[in-house]
Amino acid sequence: MTFIGVGAIKLCPLRRSRPWAAKRPLIVTDKGIVKVGILKQVTDVLDAEGVKYAVFDGAVPNPTDQNVHDAVEVYKKESCDSLISLGGGSSHDCCKGVGFVVCQRRQDP
Repeated sequence: MTFIGVGAIKLCPLRRSRPWAAKRPLIVTDKGIVKVGILKQVTDVLDAEGVKYAVFDGAVPNPTDQNVHDAVEVYKKESCDSLISLGGGSSHDCCKGVGFVVCQRRQDP
């Protein structure tokens, strides 16, 4: 699901994602989003829904493979099972990279 615009956070209580069995999302964002309080708005909704989550706030402009790797490490360490991208293009790009990596199945030669 995608919600965009002023007040969008009020439209997306996590109960809507329950059918997908998302139990522990990783929120991928950047320090600017944290600084202005937008992350707290999202975590307040998650807290109210009783959803456990983890946060990676290290997304950088034009995320590198190392930036994605760092976020993947948080995803794995925190036993996440879904992703929430919060912010602008860099956070979204980093989050897409995480999704790509964690969904790959290792195939031995």
